[in-house]
Amino acid sequence: MKMKLLLVTNVLLIFVFCLNGCTTNDKSSNGIITDEEKIVGTWINSSIYQEGPRIITYNFLSDNTCIFMASYNNEEISTNGTWKIINKKLECTIEGQMTSGDYSFSNDDKTLTLIDKNNVSMVFTKQLD
Repeated sequence: MKMKLLLVTNVLLIFVFCLNGCTTNDKSSNGIITDEEKIVGTWINSSIYQEGPRIITYNFLSDNTCIFMASYNNEEISTNGTWKIINKKLECTIEGQMTSGDYSFSNDDKTLTLIDKNNVSMVFTKQLD
């Protein structure tokens, strides 16, 4: 009987360890997804103007680098930079120019609103990977 109990206990422990090791945890150690984790990914803002469509894309990478792309009036640019969140502000440095502004997430973290120092806001939609 003792042997059976020991065997069942060991099997349960192995089962629990396997389940724990086989699941992914998208949350940080305290169970809350941080803003740094939320922002990682590709975000797109599309607008239509008289001259034509304008598309701005930020690709925020987990190593705090980013790729900025813009397409407007048949011209396209793409450049690399860095990003960080400090004191609830998003700071981006692209081509040596640092910009900082407020940000907020909405729509189950699928919408990112960036607000610059002049209180101009842009709304971005997160793209699925």
